Amino acid sequence: MKKFFLVLFGTAFLGWFILVGDHVYAQSLRVSPPLLEFTVSPGQSLSRMVRLTNDSDTATVLSPSLYQVVSQDTHGFPKLAPLVPGSLLAKLVSSAEEKPVTIASHKTVDIPVNITAPKDVQSGGYYAVLSWSATGKAAQIGIVPTPGVNLIVTIPGTVERRASIVDFSAQRDSDAVPSSFTRFIIEIKNEGGIHILPTGTIEIRNIFGSVVAKIPLSPQNTSSHDSAGAAETGGNILPGATREFYGAWKSSFALGLYSALLRLDIPGVDTVSKKISFMVIPTTFAYLWLTISFFLLIFIIRRLVQTARHIK
Repeated sequence: MKKFFLVLFGTAFLGWFILVGDHVYAQSLRVSPPLLEFTVSPGQSLSRMVRLTNDSDTATVLSPSLYQVVSQDTHGFPKLAPLVPGSLLAKLVSSAEEKPVTIASHKTVDIPVNITAPKDVQSGGYYAVLSWSATGKAAQIGIVPTPGVNLIVTIPGTVERRASIVDFSAQRDSDAVPSSFTRFIIEIKNEGGIHILPTGTIEIRNIFGSVVAKIPLSPQNTSSHDSAGAAETGGNILPGATREFYGAWKSSFALGLYSALLRLDIPGVDTVSKKISFMVIPTTFAYLWLTISFFLLIFIIRRLVQTARHIK
């Protein structure tokens, strides 16, 4: 029994050591920039540089891996799969640095990323992640847990661009007066054949129709994803994906019924808009109203009891 617990403890410790070691490795390597966008016509080539920085105290040997983006979550992080050899995407980025690279302690290395578009390539968007790891092992579908750079390749031409607002709602973070904070959650779906970069504003009006605020649209981010993992795709929404955006309105004082008009500005897409109404009731007023209602209810009940006794 004692040997069993020793083996169990040793296995658990080894697993913890491996996980922590991977995390430390990911934190010691920095990739800049996190996103590279290319616009390449058929038959042309374009080159950009990626900088790798080794923040650790020892030299490291890194092997590159190229992954295709198979989907994108609502926070903008890509989900990946190993690249299929001989595929069109492999031909597009086939000139990227394919050999292992050695980086000395606290040094940087610039790696060229070359995109070559075949003459017969179809117009549209192509998406990949170039990642570096100490092992160079291929990952299964998922988010690569090693530092990487997103590659967005656009082949100009006639491509359908279409988007819709899946959800637009207001969430109240009730605070005591004088602080009033409202958070808007927006879900936008890319229904076209190429990535889109939505911008826009949320126009807020009070019950009298006066504009009280205009809020810019921002991509939704999350701390649940390791910043050392596959890089976030900016504000882009990939084809078929739905992504969250948000807006925040904080006023010194707000009370009553308001309306919010969301207008999206997406290049190549007709204006998309949606309007909602929401109520702002600060916590102090809510508690005060409940207290008054409680005592008013007691008063009414007592009056009814007294009236019933008087009738008898």
